[in-house]
Amino acid sequence: MSENASAPSRPGILSLVLIPAILSLVVTVVRVVGELKGWDPFWFGPGMGDNLPDGTPVPIGKFGVSFLIPLFGIYFAWRIRRSYGSPSLLRAIVGFLVGLGVTVGLCILFWKMELVQLPDPKAVPLRDPTGLQYVLAALGAGLVIGLIAWPRLAATLLVYGLFVRIPVIVVTYLAVNQDWKVHYVKLPPGVPAKEGFDRVMFLSVPQISLWPVFTVLAGGLVGSLLAGLVRSKDAPGAD
Repeated sequence: MSENASAPSRPGILSLVLIPAILSLVVTVVRVVGELKGWDPFWFGPGMGDNLPDGTPVPIGKFGVSFLIPLFGIYFAWRIRRSYGSPSLLRAIVGFLVGLGVTVGLCILFWKMELVQLPDPKAVPLRDPTGLQYVLAALGAGLVIGLIAWPRLAATLLVYGLFVRIPVIVVTYLAVNQDWKVHYVKLPPGVPAKEGFDRVMFLSVPQISLWPVFTVLAGGLVGSLLAGLVRSKDAPGAD
């Protein structure tokens, strides 16, 4: 058998993320159904301010797509390293760590400089957070660093993250318009009340900015840490 015939196939990004995206969609649907049906609050609590029979607040459930990020970070790193090879794993690990550090550090810096204002539940009147452009700049810086650390893995995680968050935006739209008591419509403490389209838009911003970048950096870091367990394909210019 020739070397090419025995070599692992080289999947494209879309084929890599298709099954994980479908599984994540299933998790999102189950989460919505669980909240609407009142399943175990530890896993499916909507955290909408109601209390359990013992008087404790209903928590926000633990079952959700965010816990899939490290799992699929490992999966994507394994598939990519096996098929394409990888950059230096030390470089990748350090790169994703730096990306996380830069993102968090810039956000804190902008907040300290009062370029970013967080909502204050004690403020009268309540005010919307400000400085979104600075937060987006911090997220953009972290994303660029992640793409440099391991380009193919970061790009795959970015596409996966967007595929996962688009259904969440759809659920948010439906939940707001159908008055579903689910955590997808919950506003952060201190944010003025919003209704209809304004509420959907406000809640959608982190879904298309913060969460995809977090998926890249956190998933990339975990994937890089465990990628050393996979034999790398000897490929010049591996990325």
